[in-house]
Amino acid sequence: MFFYIFPLFFIFLKSITKSNRNLETIIFYFLCLFITLMIGLRNEIGGDWNAYLEIYKKSRESPWLEFSSDPIYSLINKASPNIFYVNTICAIIGTIPTIFFLRSHKNFYLSFFICFTYFYSIVGMGYTRQFAAAGLFYLAIILNNKGKVKLSILASLLASGFHSSIILLIPIIYFERIKNLKSIIFIIALLVSLFLLFFEKINRFVLLYLTESDLNSSGALYRTTLHLIASFTLILTFKYLEFKNKNILKFYFLISISSFLLLITIPSTTFVDRFLVYLIPLQAIIIANLSESPYFKDKWIKFFARTTIASAYFLLFFIWLEKSSFRPYWIPYKSIFF
Repeated sequence: MFFYIFPLFFIFLKSITKSNRNLETIIFYFLCLFITLMIGLRNEIGGDWNAYLEIYKKSRESPWLEFSSDPIYSLINKASPNIFYVNTICAIIGTIPTIFFLRSHKNFYLSFFICFTYFYSIVGMGYTRQFAAAGLFYLAIILNNKGKVKLSILASLLASGFHSSIILLIPIIYFERIKNLKSIIFIIALLVSLFLLFFEKINRFVLLYLTESDLNSSGALYRTTLHLIASFTLILTFKYLEFKNKNILKFYFLISISSFLLLITIPSTTFVDRFLVYLIPLQAIIIANLSESPYFKDKWIKFFARTTIASAYFLLFFIWLEKSSFRPYWIPYKSIFF
């Protein structure tokens, strides 16, 4: 457990202290490297480790031109000499864009702290395909914000090649660009094409998660509640939050509210839980920047707010590590080196 807890103390200290610019840059790239290696070089860590190992073996045995429901992930498996190459490539794809996305907003270290407690530690090492898809989703947001729309669309297409469920979120990136009939037709054509391309996978996904009542995530309610809290926080901070494409935040609010309602109406809570993992970095930015709102002007009140937020997420993470039925899949941490 020490392996997971110690980095959090360092990250928290950074969230309440300042360093010179050169040191900040060194620390930033160190965190990128640490998370990438932690996820990429893990050994027998994660609830789906054996399932991914089986996917790797089947991909290596199948013909190169055989179509897969997750074609990009399948190609990486085919080209990799072992599972650690696959995991490291996916770790790079999932880690680097999301960390840069977090860094582009205020209170980077606190938002990174929040993401470490679940997005990097659990999703990164448990849901390899979704983690890589999430990384490309946030890369698409970054590129779109910089006006590089074609590259952004390419990143979105690549994301759907890792996990087709990301298709449901792709439209929120480009909503602000829907200004004429031409752009509407283009986006609809893109979504329809992706839907038809991955129809079989989407159909299996829906049948599996929406009709099987025994597929439930024990912590889904708590994790969905965190998104709900972030949504209500957004009501207070929306006007002051520095976020280039605020339409994404509006959709985040609607998705979080809808997901909470969906959680109590469908047989499988796993569907909602798996879908919301893509939005954890957004949740982190919203919660981390609560202390930047005009409601917290005094520096000591800001410090108290940041400490309270970090303590709450640390407690939830600690409880998960101690009490979760998946604990044996994460503790002790093992890598190819130790």
